[in-house]
Amino acid sequence: MRARTVRQNWRLSPMRSSQSADVVIVLYLHDDVVATLQSLDSIFAAFEVIADVYVVDSGSGDVSASIVQHLKDVTYIAAGPNTPVADVVDEILQRSTANFLVLLSDDVVIAPDCLVQ
Repeated sequence: MRARTVRQNWRLSPMRSSQSADVVIVLYLHDDVVATLQSLDSIFAAFEVIADVYVVDSGSGDVSASIVQHLKDVTYIAAGPNTPVADVVDEILQRSTANFLVLLSDDVVIAPDCLVQ
């Protein structure tokens, strides 16, 4: 399964819903593919909860975006360089019934039990 990609018009389609997720995780790309993959590894290692993971690209200049687009269990959003963070998060939350939101930069590695506490 490939990552779901939302391009230029970053609005999510109505088909994507987070109705069963306990947590919505939004990860922002910042031109560091190694840090991005380490962060995603730590997120998926913490999966004692059901989570929807969105990776938001606001114009990264390295290969992060092209790699993340091919990962399973991730929704990739190409938001563009001038898109406000709040607009993207609001769009994601409108489609979710999750009780928690986790906003991360791609250089954050979370503890294995972070999402269950």
